[in-house]
Amino acid sequence: MKRSAIRRNPAAAFTRELVVKFSDDPDDALTVTVAPTGITPELRDEVNAVPALFAEMSELAKHAVDTEDGQLTPEEIEQATALEDRIRQALGGAVAALVVKWDLLDDDEQVIPPTPEALADFHVFELITIVDALMREVNGAPFGKTSRSSGGSGRSRSSRQGARRRS
Repeated sequence: MKRSAIRRNPAAAFTRELVVKFSDDPDDALTVTVAPTGITPELRDEVNAVPALFAEMSELAKHAVDTEDGQLTPEEIEQATALEDRIRQALGGAVAALVVKWDLLDDDEQVIPPTPEALADFHVFELITIVDALMREVNGAPFGKTSRSSGGSGRSRSSRQGARRRS
């Protein structure tokens, strides 16, 4: 993904603070300030391509199951890794383009910056969970003008800390 495909305008006039819940536990939430200005047509196309990329990965997995030894060839492993990287870049780019700030913490209780570089190490399924929750919240109501976020969202611990970088 080209870095130029991501535009962020933290001073955007239209922002919205969301609380994304991952379960019924009130401590299991992510407070996010989003702005709709960062999604470019190129980035939208990359995100829209994610299901097709997953379908390609699925075909590779099916092929591995059908082989005698249940293993992928080195070339197929390289292809699967490249597909996963493209998915991670597209989803990380979408998060970075939408999120102005959030309170997602790493293992050391430090806020993980919502940048493509910081999100590049996340597991694909963690990114899917975050993108899915953001898109449901963002599409659920129109954006409205807000004042600067108060920053008093607190720090939740449970699954947000579970959304750590992959090993």
